[in-house]
Amino acid sequence: MHSYLIYLTVVSIMLSFQHGIVAAEASTGSDLVSKVCIEVPFKDLCISNLGSHPNSKQLDLAGLGSLALKIAMETAANTSVKIGELLEKSPDSFEGQCLSDCAENFLDATDQLEDSIAALDSKGYSDVGTWVHAAIADAESCARGFNEQPGSPSPLADISNIFHRQCRNALAINKLLSVA
Repeated sequence: MHSYLIYLTVVSIMLSFQHGIVAAEASTGSDLVSKVCIEVPFKDLCISNLGSHPNSKQLDLAGLGSLALKIAMETAANTSVKIGELLEKSPDSFEGQCLSDCAENFLDATDQLEDSIAALDSKGYSDVGTWVHAAIADAESCARGFNEQPGSPSPLADISNIFHRQCRNALAINKLLSVA
């Protein structure tokens, strides 16, 4: 009897979670942004990124997933611009070499997020995960380069952290889409 009650409890929780996702997929607007952002690891960043976008209120769950990927891609592109500016100041130093490697990493990350958007458009949720994880790995590779020399903090640490969080949120939304 006890195991049967546990089974019923687990099934009830799963059904209520599934119902929330289906309801979220059926609705649009700021209410949907709130529902989706509750399910991601970095809720405040999600609300800030998605809620402040002018078109977010007209999007469904797939649209918000695509928007989350586009925002992360924009951050990667902005990071590339910042890297270019920093490279002008220290082209031949250890930092310059790291930044040069990071430029390639973030260019790759931008391309991978572009590929993830195409995969999302064709409902290739597994491929979205693969591409976003690859983009995260590129950003992490950039950070590791600076760690090779003690006392050389990355001038990209803050923006890389935001990028990483945006990607994690996009992965969580992709997961919601894959079970909806």
